[in-house]
Amino acid sequence: MDVATPLQVLIVEDASSVAGLIQLFLQRSGLVPGQGGGTFVASNLAQALEHAGSCPPDVVLLDVSLPDANGLQAVAALRNVVRAAPVLVLTDRDDAEFAAEVLRAGAQDYLVKGTLDKKTLERAVRYAIERERIEARLKLLDSALEAASNAVVITDAEASIEWANPAFTLL
Repeated sequence: MDVATPLQVLIVEDASSVAGLIQLFLQRSGLVPGQGGGTFVASNLAQALEHAGSCPPDVVLLDVSLPDANGLQAVAALRNVVRAAPVLVLTDRDDAEFAAEVLRAGAQDYLVKGTLDKKTLERAVRYAIERERIEARLKLLDSALEAASNAVVITDAEASIEWANPAFTLL
C-alpha cells in the first residue's frame, strides 16, 4: 500500500475523547482525509471484528483495555480477522514486559497513550504499513524458494549451510 494514498483506519477505543484525538492526529498527518473520512471508531471488540470482517482496514489502532476484551485476547481476535493489516496497540500501560507479549501475539507496535503525539502516531503507522508490506513480500519469496524444483542452498562466508530448500535435500 502506498502511504500517500489515504488509509482506511480502524480505531478500537472505548474512550471517545481519545478516539477523537487519534482521528485528529491522523488527519493532521495526512494519513486520512479530514472530517473523519477514512476512519471507523469501534468502542468494543465485537463491533471492531464485525466492521473489519466487512470492510478490511489498512491499519488497526487497538486499545487493549476494552469492555468486552482485554490484552492479548483482543490482539489475537483481531489478527484472526485482519490478517493483512498491521495492528498497533494503544494502552495506558508503560510496561516493557506487556509490550513484548502483545508484539509476540501479532501486534506491529506498542504505543503508550500518555506519550502519544501526531508525529509518533504518524511514524508508527507508516513504519507498520511498510513492515507489513515487506513481510508479505518475504513470505511470497520464501514460498517460491520452498516450492522451487531446483535445489537452492544458502551458505555463509565459510561455506556452512545456513538454509536449503526441500529440492536440495533430494540430491
